[in-house]
Parts: sequence; structure tokens; C-alpha cells
Amino acid sequence: MKKAVNFIKVFGVFAIVFFIIGTFVLFNKGNIVPVGIYHLIHLNNPPTGLFTPLVVDSFLFSENGYYKTYKVSPKHKDFHEIGVLFQDEGLDSKHNFEGILGIEFLCGANVVTEKQVNSFQNSWYMDKEMKKINKASFSTFSSLLCGNLEDIEIKVTVKKPDVLIEKSSRLYIAVSAVL
Repeated sequence: MKKAVNFIKVFGVFAIVFFIIGTFVLFNKGNIVPVGIYHLIHLNNPPTGLFTPLVVDSFLFSENGYYKTYKVSPKHKDFHEIGVLFQDEGLDSKHNFEGILGIEFLCGANVVTEKQVNSFQNSWYMDKEMKKINKASFSTFSSLLCGNLEDIEIKVTVKKPDVLIEKSSRLYIAVSAVL
């Protein structure tokens, strides 16, 4: 009788563990390792070309209603970011983004998620005095958004322009260098 009770307990524990693992795999679209683990591994030991942007394109942040759609093919399981590169003399570090961007993430014809962005998430300084910014990110996303490194379409729309961001600034999509 005692062996039967122990067997039922052990079987119950295994059933619960397999249920949890199965649920995790199902909701992560078959990706057993979370993308955050890949991100930490890549920050510690980056593969060749990890931080090479997938997209660098001219984008009119100062024109209301302006939009572009980008089709990206992530090469690494990692967090990616959408941001702006400031040309030449950069942007004054005291400037806060004053516009609003709409960002839609599409898998095929389906909108997976949408974001409204009204501030910089992160920014990088050009010099030690921290007076100028040469790069700022708006939003991050997982390369596994559509599955296992599937193509992702990203539509970026200017809902409210920021006239201080010069026309020479360029939109970029790349692996994120921060957590």
C-alpha cells in the first residue's frame, strides 16, 4: 500500500512538471529557451555581425502622417530595437522626443501588436560631456514575435511630428545592446 502511494506521488509530480513544460513550449511557439537567455548569451559572447543593423533608412520624423513599412528577417534570437541615428553633430541631450510614433508589428497580414511611442527609451551620447546624442531607441521587440526567426513586418507612422529631429536623421532596426 505504501509503495502504491509513493508511486502515485511520484507520477503526480512528473505529470505536473510535464504539464508545465508543455504549456511553456506551447505558449513560446516551440522555443524552449526564452529570448532573454539568448540576449544575455549574446551580450557576453556576441556572434559576428550581431550589432549590424537590419535596417538603416531615411525617415521623416518631422512630417505628420508619414509612414514606412519594413520587412525584417532577424538573424539572431534576441531582443531588437527601433530607433533613430543622428547624423553629423547629433541631437542636444536636453531634447526630449516631442512626437508620437505608431509602431505596428505584423506577421503576414495579421497585426500581432501595436505601440504608441512618445519618448526615447534609451539614448547614447556622442562625447564625454554628454551634450549630444548620436543614437536613441524608441521601442524593443523579440525576434521570435512571429515564431522561430520568421520575417516580421514593421510599420512606423508619424502620428505627431517632432520638428527638431532633422531630416538627415535615419531610422534603424538592430539587435538591442541593452536589457
